[in-house]
Amino acid sequence: SERGKGYGGQMLGLALAEGRKSGLEEPVMISCYKENEPSRRTILGQGGRMEREFINLANGKWEQVFTLCFVEPVEIRN
Repeated sequence: SERGKGYGGQMLGLALAEGRKSGLEEPVMISCYKENEPSRRTILGQGGRMEREFINLANGKWEQVFTLCFVEPVEIRN
């Protein structure tokens, strides 16, 4: 399995780096289900700050919304 190897954090870091190179300066928002601990850790590992959480009325699941700024990427260590 490729889970837990830091690929998600690397992809998120690269996406933020591309946004920065393209001139984007405004923070971006990203969300994940509250129960998805690996995704939450990935977002927080790249400097995400939780803004809010809510119940998605379409499926009844809690979602968390994070803000990420275009700063230097965080190196992921396995």
